[in-house]
Amino acid sequence: MSRFVFPAAWAVIVGALGAGSALGTLPEHRTAWLVALLTAGAAWVLALRAARAIPDSKRWEAFVIGGAIVLRLVLWLGDPATSDDIHRYVWEGGLVAEGVSPYAHAPDSDELADYRTRWANVYAEMNNRSVSAAYPPLAQAAFAVVVAGASDASAARALRGFFALCDVAVGVVLVACLRRTGRGSARAVVWAWSPLVALEYAGAGHFDALGVLLLVAAIWSFLRADASSSPGGRAGFVLLGAGMGVKLLPALLVPFAWRATAARGDVSMRRAALVGSAWVATALGALLCALLLLEGGWTGIARGVSAYALRWESFNLGFRLFDTPISAVLERGGGVFDARRVARGVAFALWVATGVYAWRRASAGRTAESLFAAAFWMIAAFLVLTPTLHPWYLTWLVPFLAFCPSRAWTYVLVVAPLLYWPLTEWRAHGVWVEPRWLWPVVTLPFVALALRDRLRSRSDSPRPASP
Repeated sequence: MSRFVFPAAWAVIVGALGAGSALGTLPEHRTAWLVALLTAGAAWVLALRAARAIPDSKRWEAFVIGGAIVLRLVLWLGDPATSDDIHRYVWEGGLVAEGVSPYAHAPDSDELADYRTRWANVYAEMNNRSVSAAYPPLAQAAFAVVVAGASDASAARALRGFFALCDVAVGVVLVACLRRTGRGSARAVVWAWSPLVALEYAGAGHFDALGVLLLVAAIWSFLRADASSSPGGRAGFVLLGAGMGVKLLPALLVPFAWRATAARGDVSMRRAALVGSAWVATALGALLCALLLLEGGWTGIARGVSAYALRWESFNLGFRLFDTPISAVLERGGGVFDARRVARGVAFALWVATGVYAWRRASAGRTAESLFAAAFWMIAAFLVLTPTLHPWYLTWLVPFLAFCPSRAWTYVLVVAPLLYWPLTEWRAHGVWVEPRWLWPVVTLPFVALALRDRLRSRSDSPRPASP
């Protein structure tokens, strides 16, 4: 039965996404697009269940990856227009390609007047023009390589194509990881056939696909080092460092990687930490030094990063639960006790506490395979605590659901397209208004399912024998 449901579910996903893509943009056809995405999400859940019974074989693996490519082509050929970030990537990549630092000046500054004239169409579509760049250096390098030589009209589609390729590569590495750990390679559909993943990368062109690829490839490198008993696992640390050059999330795995490397017995804990630190520092240092060669260097990078860290707030799962009472007591007037700073401090403290819990939870399995569980816990905590939960942030968790299944997070991934509900009014009137029903519809079932998963895991755990 599973061998019938599996391809049938894929056909429904392709049909639903194809129907949405044929309509036009999501803001213009909101209801139809969201119905299509929710239908595709339901079919994805069926594919996840059917994948458990699919045997490991090259034929099924080829179907998983081939099916993923078709999904990306369907969305890449259309334009869902769920985000205008792609125009920011084109702008900043164009600057880097011409030897100008995107961190030094905001797009609307006098110093970049010539570039606004040259790339008028890109500038007109770009967001947050008064804020300088906040994206890390490897992301900027990727923008520059893809944008260099492309026209204003083709640059955005070229970037979408590049990040869709990174997205497909994640699926390929995930298949290899699942095969190595004996979990069933067909479970890679959790990433490969996810409607949300395809929408955010092939459809919107978000650069997170490159960061996820480097993170998953790093764990794959540690898995190979474990299997071959080769010393060091240095490639894994280099990949983690490179991943931090795209987004900072891979940094959360560095201490767990140190411990997993040391536990193999080929090096001491101190040597593992030193080797890991050296390779991460080398990878990041090379990226940062490259910025010094650009006009303006990395002067002003703190402005863009701080604006994002302190000002941006959007839909969030758990952050509002302590941000609201803190804002009722403290003002948002700046200073050490600014309500936004205090709330973010609380979120960071809770995230650190989650890290301690994940460290203790994984203490029994200090192997490269335990890195999947560590990544799951740390990324899940970030998604719950972040003040801004864009739908594409959720994709960072998706590969790890193949190793740590969760009904709660599967539900959130299915309904995540609902977060685009305010996009229609934003495009029409420049006002982002979150409907009252959105948070309870997304969050309350998530909490209920998370509690159910937790209770079931405790009831299934072995109990000590009676004396």
